[in-house]
Formats: sequence, structure tokens, C-alpha cells
Amino acid sequence: MVEGDAKDAAQRNLGGALEYLSPNRNHRQTMHVAQDSQDHMGSWLDSDNHLGAWRQRFGVYRFDPKLKWVNKKMDDDREGVYWRTDHESRHTGWFTGVEAEKTNVYANPKTAGLLKTFAFVGIEQQLNSATRIGGNFRYGIERPGVGKPSSIAHIRKLKTFLERQLPIGISRFGALLVERTSRQRPEQQVGVFWDQAWLQNDTERFKTSMGVTRITRETFMVPSTGFKLKYSLTRQFALEGAMRYLWQNTGDRQEDASSYMSMGASWAAFPAWLVSLNGRWDGDVVQADEANRDLLNRVYLTIAYQPRGNAYAE
Repeated sequence: MVEGDAKDAAQRNLGGALEYLSPNRNHRQTMHVAQDSQDHMGSWLDSDNHLGAWRQRFGVYRFDPKLKWVNKKMDDDREGVYWRTDHESRHTGWFTGVEAEKTNVYANPKTAGLLKTFAFVGIEQQLNSATRIGGNFRYGIERPGVGKPSSIAHIRKLKTFLERQLPIGISRFGALLVERTSRQRPEQQVGVFWDQAWLQNDTERFKTSMGVTRITRETFMVPSTGFKLKYSLTRQFALEGAMRYLWQNTGDRQEDASSYMSMGASWAAFPAWLVSLNGRWDGDVVQADEANRDLLNRVYLTIAYQPRGNAYAE
């Protein structure tokens, strides 16, 4: 259930999953479905296979236009396929994969449909018992599809990190660069981040994440900053908080509404069952007008069945 304005005062969702796990636990096949109050549907099938040091994942998905989910804005109106492979050795891990996606699935003439193809590769290296480094590169092309005309875009994303075990815990420092070259929407993002696990003997219990990003578009620059915190009081109960703030109003509804504050709690009530209560307040940060209220001020309760052993509440 979501609390918001009169336009969308009660948003209801139904979701489910069907999973098969092989007796040796090396092969997992999962089918997910989701539906909102307006009968918009989403579904995806994922296959996850462990073959010695190799892990292979592939799947297909489809999401209707305007599909909503209570705890986040869905990346809707798309369908596609993906494949990814990972390899782990004693000190080195690497991964690579490809994705293909089509947007504007119902060929709406007022929507710019895109045909997207992406490829990525990454590597992580354990230098010694206290230091780990890594990075990944992603390249994609967006071509015009059905519907409203659009231009070709090339997207490049580079991300690197250094992870170090320090007296305060395990610290990960990193940087990212994103470039989009296009005649219609050129953009560049440059950012740095710091992820911290504060307890060396229990890295899942107390975590924080901070980052600063500068977004440069055709005519303006948008600095932003974010912060996340998770603290597990016990293995069954955790508190969480997050914030993201844009330092100027861009006039873009979706971008401005991504400034938010949120608080929540999760409880691993029984083995494999997780109960979460969360609240998100965008209006206090963005000072949005009434036209944007359907994106703001949400409270939601989630009950999920997630087989995962003795993991912490998240």
C-alpha cells in the first residue's frame, strides 16, 4: 500500500515467483511476475548456473508501459534478453556479458522507441590479504526504433575501485565516468564514492555509502550527493536510511523527483521470510508542485519469501 496524493492515493501490487533449484544447488531457474492496480504487467525469467569456477546467467524480460511498484519507480515499457558469465579463481575474478533491449513495446507513435545493445567487461584482483582493486567498462548503442523519431546515441561507462582493510573496517573508494554522445541528449557524469563496512569481524552489520556526482548536460551542470546507512541491531532486525539531493532544480520532473529522504526497518521474522516497513519523502527535499505529487511521500509494507540461509535482515 502506498500513501500519496488523491490522484494515486492507494497503489496496490501483486507479485510472485516460481523457482526450481537443482538437488546439487548449482542450477536455479526463476520466473517472476508483477501486476499493479491498473493491470499493467511485468514478467522475467532468469537462469543461473554454476559450473565449477564458472557462473552463467541468462534471461528474458518484459514490462508494460506505466507499470508501477510500491517501493520504486519501475524502468517500464521495455523487453529484452541478457547473458552474463563470471569466473572466479583464488585471487582474480572477471565477468563479461551482453544485453539487447527494445523500448516502446506497444509501438506508441508519440513515444520514441529505442533498440539498445550493450556489452560490458570487468575484473577484480586481490593484491594481498588487505587490498583489492577492480574496475569495469560498459559500452552501448541506442538506435531509433518504432514510434517518434530519435537520434543514435553512444554510451560509455567506466568504474574503478580500491578496497582496503583499515583499522576502522573495510573501506572501498572509487570513481566513475559516464559519457553519452548524441545530438539530442548529450551528457557527462563524473563521480566519486566511499563505501564503508565499519566492523571488521562482522561486515554486514553496520554499513554506510556516500557519493558525489557532477552531471553536465548541454546547457547546465547538476551536482548531486547521496548517503546510505544500514545498521543491524541483531541478525533479524535492521534499520536503514538514505538521502539523495540535487544542488539545483533542473526543471526535469523525473530528475528532480530523484532527490529524496527515506527511512526503513526490516525484520527476518522466520527463516526465509522478510518483513520490511519503509517511508520515502521527496516533497520535503524537492519542494515539488502539485503536478509531481504522485511521485512523492510514500509508505509501504513488504512481505517476502527469500530462501537464503542465515543471512542478515536487509
